[in-house]
Order: sequence, then structure tokens, then C-alpha cells
Amino acid sequence: MLCYLAGMEPYYLKCIKDGPFQPKTADGDAKPESQWTPAKRRVLVQDQRLKSIIIFEGPLDTKENRIMDLKLEYQTFRAKSTESLSQTYTWYKTLLNELTNDGVNLSKHEINISFVNSLPEKWLTFSQGLRNANHTQTLDLADIYGRFVYEDNLIQRRYYDTKKALITTPSSTAISTAFFSNNVIHDFQENSDDEVDERSREDI
Repeated sequence: MLCYLAGMEPYYLKCIKDGPFQPKTADGDAKPESQWTPAKRRVLVQDQRLKSIIIFEGPLDTKENRIMDLKLEYQTFRAKSTESLSQTYTWYKTLLNELTNDGVNLSKHEINISFVNSLPEKWLTFSQGLRNANHTQTLDLADIYGRFVYEDNLIQRRYYDTKKALITTPSSTAISTAFFSNNVIHDFQENSDDEVDERSREDI
């Protein structure tokens, strides 16, 4: 922070060390603003500007620690097992915005790869397909996310169709089995009746 301020205005270091400048009379009393010289007025303006910088930026160690924490969070970012795809994307975008606001710039490819690598293992094959097609280098993050959403909808639809088929198939099988069983019983009864009639005729 000190190097940053010294680069902007060397006087800032003196102000931090000695405190804000206050014009005074020969007796040591505060001099009225109407008696300030242009040079002293410029110094006071610099004091106010320094105060604004410190309030806005915060102490250097605090800002640097925040940036380090954000970078670490970005590097270790992983989707949680309880999160939906949209929740993971929203949190990732929030993290990127915070990094950007603190002056950390990342390439499109790096942003896309980090997002793709953060997703659960079930996306491994699909993610590899995006890499092989160079989409992680050419597409924006929103487009990458859109492709995952589209694939996720397809998976959900296939799951729904499969589940529906599993629910309806046993019922159909049961009906067919019952129909087959009834026919077998019916045929057996008819054959038995025919045999009884035949034996009766032989006895006569």
C-alpha cells in the first residue's frame, strides 16, 4: 500500500506519518480557511484525497489478503454434491466477478477449464468432448454452461422415459401372463372334458 501511495503522490507518506496538514497562525491556532494560501489549499485537498483512497481501497494487507483468498478459492473451486448445475454456475460467476473487481484478469480458456474441471465425475466424458472440440478455448463461459444445461436436460429426459418404461412394462407383462395362464387353464379344462367324454363312450 505504501509503495502504491508513494507512486501516486510522495506527500501521502508524510501525511500518513505526521497526520493531516492543518494551517495554523503564528500563535499556533487554526488558521481560518479564508487565509489559506493556494499551496496550503492544495495540501489539504491531497489530505482529503488520501482519506478517500484509504477508505475505498482499504489497507494494502487487507486487500492483498482478500485477493489471495479469492485466488485460492478460485483454484480449489469444486461443485458440491448437493448443488444443481445452475447453483454451481451462479457461485462460480460470483467468484469471477469478485476477482475482476479486485483487478484479477483471467483468460477465457482458463475460466472455462476451471469451470469444467469443477463439475462432478459424471460430466467427465462430456467435458472431454468440449476440450477435444476446442470449445473451451473459443466459447464464452455462458455458452459452455448452456451446452451443459442442454445435455443435462437430455439426461433428465432419458431418465424420465426409462423410468416410465420400467413402470409400465411390468403391468403389461402381468396382463399378458394372466391372459396366457387363463388360456392354458381353459385349454386344459377343455382337454380334460374331452377325455372324460371319450372314456364314457368306450365304457358304453
